[in-house]
Amino acid sequence: MNKRDIIDDLKKQGMFDYGQVLDREELLLLFGIRPINEDQAKGLTLAALKARIQKDALAELAVVDLLRGVLLRDGKFFSRSGEQYRVALPSENAHMADNYMQSATRKLRRARTLLKATPQAALEASGNVASRLLVAEREVSKRILQ
Repeated sequence: MNKRDIIDDLKKQGMFDYGQVLDREELLLLFGIRPINEDQAKGLTLAALKARIQKDALAELAVVDLLRGVLLRDGKFFSRSGEQYRVALPSENAHMADNYMQSATRKLRRARTLLKATPQAALEASGNVASRLLVAEREVSKRILQ
């Protein structure tokens, strides 16, 4: 079963409804990710153990990123707390959207600071970075006001 089919099945079962809680281990197993257990870890060298843990973590990040994207398009926020993932309630979405906007504003501020401190000759050689920053700032301001 591919990832799309798994996601469709989870949707049909209501597992992505607002407020639903999903066990981390069960979710990973659905997507074929079997984190290493203590018995398996005992037989590995430290380097092999680190590599396996990193591989598992990256696989989990890929799945969670996919799920977050799917749920975000449905107006749902997907978060992790301890060993559980949760679909936020609609009442929590405004707070999450505010966090996204604050993050965007901070990043634009950093970009402006960096551009101001960059030698003008380097900016001219790199094209229209300053113009794109101005457009991005206007877009964020427009979206905040809508």
